Amino acid sequence: MHSLVFPVLFLGVLLTTAPFALANHEEENCELPLLDFAFVLDRSGSVGGANFDISLQFVQDAVNTLEDDELVNIWTFASSPQEEVEFTEASNLKNDPALISNIDYSGGGTTTSLALKEALSNIENYSTFNGDNGRDPVLFLVTDGKPNSGYHVCSGSNSLEYESGSGVTFKDKIDELNVTVIVIAVGAAINTHVACLLDSGSQYVAVNDFTNLEDLDLLSLLCSCDEGRDVSPPIFNCPTHTITLPADDACEASHTFQVTGLHDNCDASENITVSPDPATFNFNKNSEFYKSVSATDSQENDFFCVLKYEVVDVTPPSFTCPPPSVLEL
Repeated sequence: MHSLVFPVLFLGVLLTTAPFALANHEEENCELPLLDFAFVLDRSGSVGGANFDISLQFVQDAVNTLEDDELVNIWTFASSPQEEVEFTEASNLKNDPALISNIDYSGGGTTTSLALKEALSNIENYSTFNGDNGRDPVLFLVTDGKPNSGYHVCSGSNSLEYESGSGVTFKDKIDELNVTVIVIAVGAAINTHVACLLDSGSQYVAVNDFTNLEDLDLLSLLCSCDEGRDVSPPIFNCPTHTITLPADDACEASHTFQVTGLHDNCDASENITVSPDPATFNFNKNSEFYKSVSATDSQENDFFCVLKYEVVDVTPPSFTCPPPSVLEL
């Protein structure tokens, strides 16, 4: 079976590419086999009806470029996941666009993990009951925020269990089913809560707002690691809070920033250059309290993280207290 491998993509940089160009899965020597697609769309309260309609149009535009017999499955999620379109041939959605455009917007919570679990389970069950058609599945997740209900996709740096108590993680299930997951993160609120998906060989794309969905070139996403196509910088966990350091007796402080969650869409972590390395910074009362750490991949795509520091004087003043004196009255 053909395997599509995408270790990770990036955060916080707007992709500006040509419009959809996926027809026949060929462009500029990028050739793909027939694939099956699952779309998982965020319809939580933060998305809003107008933006949800843009997401639906994104799916319709993608479907219109597929081969007629490629299969499509559509899920949405807010306070709970909902299967909107069961696996069907793309031709059915081309001939009746209302099957997509009439999907209702509801608002509510953000149960990302539950929706992903349902979509992955559906991929597995369809293959089990209908036979393996030899195609690799691709799952697109479109979301604008971190999960706030259900449970998070990842917990810390560990991949969350796909089934509680089973020991099987989302990463394990994605790898088992040979699914390529492409996370399209809208806005700056996403960050690395999907780190375990990235570890599983998934792609991470950040766009400024929903209107940018119409600019995404799905073929470039699916072939992004071919020679000359990688334009996506690495990503690592970049804290947004101020790092507070206690000053020593000399009113100085030192801190070594540990880079965690380092990923790139094409390069292994050992091939990514982090600078400075080690990221050790020294401060005194006259120091600049903003420091920068960067990561650069083999195609010289850069990711910069600006760290904000505050040095706090925690040492009280001292003086020599003279011994007791005897006063004669």
